[in-house]
Order: sequence, then C-alpha cells, then structure tokens
Amino acid sequence: MSLPKLEFFYDIVSPYSYIAAARLDRFDGLAEVVWRPFLLGGVFKAAGNSAPLHVPAKGMHMPTDLRR
Repeated sequence: MSLPKLEFFYDIVSPYSYIAAARLDRFDGLAEVVWRPFLLGGVFKAAGNSAPLHVPAKGMHMPTDLRR
C-alpha cells in the first residue's frame, strides 16, 4: 500500500516555510512529502496583499509569531 501524499508548498525566502520544513520529519513513514516551491510574493501580489516586512502592523507581530 502506498503512503498518502502531503504537498508542502514553500517559498525559500519565507521564515515560516523554514520553520515548517524543519518539522516535516514527523511525517516519516506516514506520508510521502512532495516539495512544491512557489513564489509567495506572487501570491501576495495577486491577492492585493503585502509581505509582513512591508506592512508595519504585520511586521511588528512577526518576531512574536516566529518565536511561537
């Protein structure tokens, strides 16, 4: 029987992607992890959004989020 697939979408410049990638080992033997690179900046642009570092209200919460 084959393992279920877990698609991991990540942007190499995202600290959140780094944190999530560091925890993927918990799926060893439970799922096949398929790495899917993408450009988060393109998603922000298409959604009319901006990265946390470019929005002061988001940026001030980012250090707390990353520590969590």
